[in-house]
Amino acid sequence: MVLNNISLKYKLLTCIILIVVINAISGLIGLRVIKDLGLLVNQTYDKALMAATFAQSAKFNFSQYDHEVQDALLSSDKDEFDLHVSKAKKLFQTLKDDLKVVEERSFSSKSHDAISKVTENFTEIENLKTILLGQKSKFQKAVPDLMSLQKKWRLDRKRKSIYRSLTAIYDDASELGYHFRLKSEAKIEDNFKRTILTLAICLSLSFILSILISLSIITPLRKLQKVCGGIAGGDFAVRSDIQGKDEFGTLSNSFNFMLNTIEDKTNNMSTLLTALPFGLFYFDPSGQISSERSKMTDTLFKNFSKYSNLEEFFSDNGHKVNDLSGILTALFEKLLPFNSASFLLPQTIVIKKEESDQIIKLSYRPKLGPNKKLERVIMITEDITEKENAKAEGIIQAERVERVSKISADVPGFKEFLVSVRSLIEKSKNRGDDFNRDLHSLKGLLGIYAYHQVALMVHILETDFDQLLFDKFVKTFEEQTLDVVQILDLQEESSMKYVDENKMIKLSNLVSELENSELKAAMQALDRFPIEKAFSKYSVHASTLAQTYEDKDFKIIFDPSDEITFREVQRLDNVFIHMLNNSIDHGIETTEQRSLKNKSPSGSIHISCKRLPDNSLRFRIADDGKGIDGNQILEKAIQKGLLSESESKNLKETEKMNLIFKSGLSTKDSASMISGRGIGMDAVKSFLESLGGSINLNSAVDIGTTFELIIPPLGSV
Repeated sequence: MVLNNISLKYKLLTCIILIVVINAISGLIGLRVIKDLGLLVNQTYDKALMAATFAQSAKFNFSQYDHEVQDALLSSDKDEFDLHVSKAKKLFQTLKDDLKVVEERSFSSKSHDAISKVTENFTEIENLKTILLGQKSKFQKAVPDLMSLQKKWRLDRKRKSIYRSLTAIYDDASELGYHFRLKSEAKIEDNFKRTILTLAICLSLSFILSILISLSIITPLRKLQKVCGGIAGGDFAVRSDIQGKDEFGTLSNSFNFMLNTIEDKTNNMSTLLTALPFGLFYFDPSGQISSERSKMTDTLFKNFSKYSNLEEFFSDNGHKVNDLSGILTALFEKLLPFNSASFLLPQTIVIKKEESDQIIKLSYRPKLGPNKKLERVIMITEDITEKENAKAEGIIQAERVERVSKISADVPGFKEFLVSVRSLIEKSKNRGDDFNRDLHSLKGLLGIYAYHQVALMVHILETDFDQLLFDKFVKTFEEQTLDVVQILDLQEESSMKYVDENKMIKLSNLVSELENSELKAAMQALDRFPIEKAFSKYSVHASTLAQTYEDKDFKIIFDPSDEITFREVQRLDNVFIHMLNNSIDHGIETTEQRSLKNKSPSGSIHISCKRLPDNSLRFRIADDGKGIDGNQILEKAIQKGLLSESESKNLKETEKMNLIFKSGLSTKDSASMISGRGIGMDAVKSFLESLGGSINLNSAVDIGTTFELIIPPLGSV
C-alpha cells in the first residue's frame, strides 16, 4: 500500500539511486582489492625480486673481480696489467653498490650478518690484492713466479669466505621472495572471497528491489488488462478498482471516466441508430455483417437479421458479386483507392413489389482505426424510389417538351417521320434478314424528334432482342406520339392532312394528257420544296447529335439545289440518317484536333441535290473532316476476316476506301447510340442498289470525304 502512494517516477528514481549506490559499493570494493594487490606486488618486487636480483649481481661482480685480479697477475706486460687492474677496481666498486642495495631491501637478519662479513672481508681482500699486485710489480723486471702469485690469490681463505657469504645472501633473498609469494596468494584468495560475497549481496538486493518495483507496476497493469478484456468482450459495465495516488491510480480514474463516457455514447449511439432516416450497418474485411444497425435497415430489408455476411445479403437481393473476397481484399489492403474499390460493389438494389419497384441506393464510407487503417466499412442504404421516379418523370417531361418543340417546327417532316418509323416497326415484327439493319435505322430515326427513351430501348434490342421489350417499345412510341398529336391538335391541322398517293398519281396522269404546259409544270411543282425544307428533320437530328458531343462543333450547310418532294426524301430516310451519323461520328474531328491541323474549330457538312434530265436525283454529302485512311480500312477488314492477305495485295487506294461498304466492317471498337455496329454503310449501299441507284465516294486524309448518291425517279423500280 505504501508503494501505491508513491509516484511512478519516484519509484523509478529510487530504484535507479539504489542501483547506483550498489554499483558504487561494488566499485569501491574492487578498487580496494586492486590497491591491495598492487601493494603486494610492490612489496614482492621491492623486498624479494630486487634483493635476490642484486644479490645475484653482487655474486657475479665478485666473480668477475676475481677473474680480473687473476688476469692481472698473469699479465705479460705493463699495459695489460694496468687494464685488468682498472677493470677490477670498477667491478669492486659495483660490487659494493649492489651489496648496499641488498642491505637496503632485505629485512632478514641472516642477510645482514652475511653482508657484514662480506664487508669485513673486503678490507682484507683489498689489502691482499694490493700486496699481490705490488709483488707483481716488484718482480716484473726479474720475471717473478707468476703462477705462485696467482695460486696464492686463489687459495686465499678470505676470498672463499666472500663467495660463501654472497651465496648465502642470494639464498636468503630467494627464500624471502617465496614467503612473499605465499602471503600474496593468501591475500588474493581472501580478497576474492570478499568480492564474491559483496557481489552476491549487491545482486540479491538488486533482485529484491526489482521484484518490488516490478510488482508495483505489473499488478495494476494486469488489473487494467483484465478490464480491457472485459471491454473487448462487449462488457462496458466493467470498472477498474486500482486505488492510489500514483500514475496508475490516476490512470484508473481516467479509465473509469472513459468507460462512463463510452457507455453514455453507446446509449446515445443506440438512440441515434434508432432515429436515423436511412439504413446503416457495418461489415469487416471478411465480409461479416455486424449486429449494429439502424432501425431503418430492418424496415428497408424485412429479413435483414438472417444475413450474416455480404454474399448472402447481395445474393438474396438480386446481385451475384463475382470475386467478392478479391474486392474486399482490394478495399481493406488499399490495393485500390477506397472509392474505386467500393465502386466494384453493387450501388443500387431493386426490390420487386406488386405496386411498384423499390429502388435502394447503396453507398460506402470508411471507418478508420487509431492507426489510420481501415477497420470496417459503413454501408448506408437509402430508399430513393421517389427521387428516381421524380428524376425519371423530369427526364420524360423534358423530353416531351423537346419533342413537342421540334415537331411543331416541322410538321410536314414529322408526317414523313411517322410513315418511315411505322414502316420499319412493321418490317421488324417479321424479324427478317435485315432485322439488325432495320433496328439500327429505327434507332437513328427516333432521335430526330427526341424519342430518346424509346431509342434506348431499340439500342438494347440490338444487343439482346426481347419480345416483351419490343412490345413495350412499340406501345411507348405510340403513346408518346398520341400525346404529341393531342397537344398540337394535329388532327385539326389542315397542313397535316394526308393525301392519298394514288390520287396524286391519278391527277398527275390526267394533267399529263392535257396540252397545257404551264399546268403540267405546276402539277410537277405541287409537292416539291426547297432542300432545306425537305431536309429539316435531318437538321433537327444533327442538332440533337451535337448536344451529345462536348468536344465537337459542326453545322449542316445546304448548297444551292433543285427542289425535291417529301416522298422522294422519305424513301431515303435510312440512307441519310446513316450518312449523317457516320459523317458526324467518324468524319468530323474534335475542336482540339482541328486546331492542331490548322482547321476551323467548327466542322461543316454540305448537302446538295441536282435533278438530272431523266428525273433522277444526284445527292452530294460532303464533310471537311479527317477523311478516310484506306490502309486503316484495309487493316480492319483483314482483322475481322472480311478479306484475306492475298486478296489485299495490289489494291488501289480507291478500292481500299470502298471496303467501308463491306458488311460487318467498322473502324470503331465499340457500338454507341450513334454508330459503330458495322451495318451502316453496307445498309446504305444495299438499299440504294435495291432502288436501282448507286453510291460513290471521294476522300483525302485531313481534307474530308464526299459521297455522291444517284437515285432513280419514283416508280422506276
